[in-house]
Amino acid sequence: MTARILPSLLLLLAALAGCRSDPAGTAEPTVIWRKPGTGSIFTYDILRIDTNGARIENSRGTYPDKVLSSDTTLYGVTGQLLIDHIGFDELLYDYRSDADLAIAFVGRGGIRYPQVVYPVATRTPKTHPQETVAGVFPPLVRGSTTSYLGSDSLTTHAGRFLTHRILFAANDTTTDGIAFTTADTIWFAPSLGTYVQKSYPPYPIANREGLQVFLKSYVLR
Repeated sequence: MTARILPSLLLLLAALAGCRSDPAGTAEPTVIWRKPGTGSIFTYDILRIDTNGARIENSRGTYPDKVLSSDTTLYGVTGQLLIDHIGFDELLYDYRSDADLAIAFVGRGGIRYPQVVYPVATRTPKTHPQETVAGVFPPLVRGSTTSYLGSDSLTTHAGRFLTHRILFAANDTTTDGIAFTTADTIWFAPSLGTYVQKSYPPYPIANREGLQVFLKSYVLR
């Protein structure tokens, strides 16, 4: 599937207009994940937001997530999905027996963030104990929680999807005493086996830009 990039405002309006929310705890369909096969590709539109919350001009772009393997072993768990993320990082998806989704992030230079469980099916908040993030300088300690916010019928440029909205909240502390929190929102679509939208607010203390990410097109194998 291919599609031209829409202006960021139209993308955001389309997402909001096509979004129907059901609060956490209401009756919702059973979560059944489709596990993408090797060679599947998900392409995303991306919009950058500065630390004041304003859109950064000429910052729109795209990035791909490519499935390299559907049978990778990590943390002693076999059958995980290995994804090439933006061309230089890796994501490992573990579709758990309770239908929640666990994701580990491995970056360039040996950076490895602790595995995070997203309660897509159980809808029970998950607390992840503080762990040292390998490969980061200065050294960083992270603890996090994930919470189920509800289900949305969400429209992006790639189509319309039933999604489950998860809040990821992290507390980070560096060894030189700098502490900051992050609060990202992710919309997962079990019918695709991955996310269709992400929202990362800017974090001035970390000098990190905010991002809005929308699924643009996909090829399932």
